Parts: sequence; structure tokens; C-alpha cells
Amino acid sequence: LNPSLRISRQLTEQLEVHGGLTARAASAAALDMLKRVGIPDPTRRFNLYPHELSGGMRQRIVIAMALLTKPKLLIADEPTTALDVTIQAQILDLFNELTAEMHTALVMITHDLGVVAGLADRVAVMYAGRIVEEAPVEELYESPAHPYTAALHSAIPRPDQDVDDLTVIPGRPPNLMHLPRGCAFSPRCAHVQDDCLDAAPPLAQLAPRRCAACFHPLSADQERSLVHG
Repeated sequence: LNPSLRISRQLTEQLEVHGGLTARAASAAALDMLKRVGIPDPTRRFNLYPHELSGGMRQRIVIAMALLTKPKLLIADEPTTALDVTIQAQILDLFNELTAEMHTALVMITHDLGVVAGLADRVAVMYAGRIVEEAPVEELYESPAHPYTAALHSAIPRPDQDVDDLTVIPGRPPNLMHLPRGCAFSPRCAHVQDDCLDAAPPLAQLAPRRCAACFHPLSADQERSLVHG
């Protein structure tokens, strides 16, 4: 949000420019969208500046701005970062409701596996700038094929887990300007083999709806071992 402009101006400008609406019609449409995204007392908050609103409200207003022109595709890059758990859940519910209601496709970019589980239909896992696995969300969580995906799963804290038993992925992410020869994940992979060091594996189809960039995708037994410890 632009800190020097009132919320009203930031919401109505795109409707006037791209939608051809009059100022009055644009204001009415913007107020209606504020109600739909759950802004309490939208009429009063319509003319406030961003700094006068909470983080959760500002996030909802950005979502309202994105949905005002009824886009066919919405790209959300870390939309719940820095929000508390309660507000995060509200934002995710809002995305689910509005994208279904407006028939909008949503591409969510996030590092939060909880967000992925609660919102996505299909997931692409990226490592070092490349997609290393792609699958329907249920299949990805139940049977990850790429060692990096399985390692991410094993690193998720569990309520019954002692803090001393938390799993970490060894090593550090590579320098993208100087990627290792072969598979970029090979220096950190527990299943690395000689051919992994020679060439980067292509993204190959494993099943009708999933693929992975790995010369040695995990078997069911290996997946269970990595994910459940």
C-alpha cells in the first residue's frame, strides 16, 4: 500500500482507470469489496491511511485491491508472512471463499507447509530456482518422491516431539551463481549416488499427475522412514 494515499484512493483508482467507472460507482464497488473481505466498519476505514490500520486489515485491503477487477488469475507471494496465527487462518479462509466465489485461479508462493496443506490443490516444490517435484497436494504429503520434499516433511515440528529431537536438513542452500555440478540438492541429500554428481536430473513424469527431478525417486519405505523418522 502507498503510505501517502488514503485507502479510498488506492481502491477506486484501478476501477476508474481499468473499469471505466465513475468516482461514485468506484467508491460503492470498493466499499462492497471491503465488506466481503471482512473489514469491520468499512465506511469509516475507507478514508484512513495505511498506518492507521492493523497489519491484518492492511493485508485484507491488499487482497480486496487484487480482487476488485475480478481477475482470472491471482498470484499471492507470501500473503501471510508476519501475521499471527489467528489472522493467518482468517486470510486463508478468505482466499478459499473468494477464489471459489469469483472462479479465480490462485497461485500461492509460500515457504509455509501449513499454508500449502490448507489451501493448495496442486503443489510445485522448488529448490535452488528449479521445480524438483510437482503433485496433487494429498499425494505430495502422503508420499513425497524427491528427497528434498521428504526432508521438508521430516523437519516439520510435531506436538509430541521434544525440542532436542527436531530434524534439520544438513548443510546450506547453494549459491545460485555457483551451483554444484549435477543435482543442486546432492551435497545435502541422504540418498545421493554417483550419477547425481554428474548431471542435473530432468523433471520426469512418475505417474499421470506427478513428476520429480530425481534420478532415484524415493520408494514408499524410504518416504515413511524420512517423514516419520
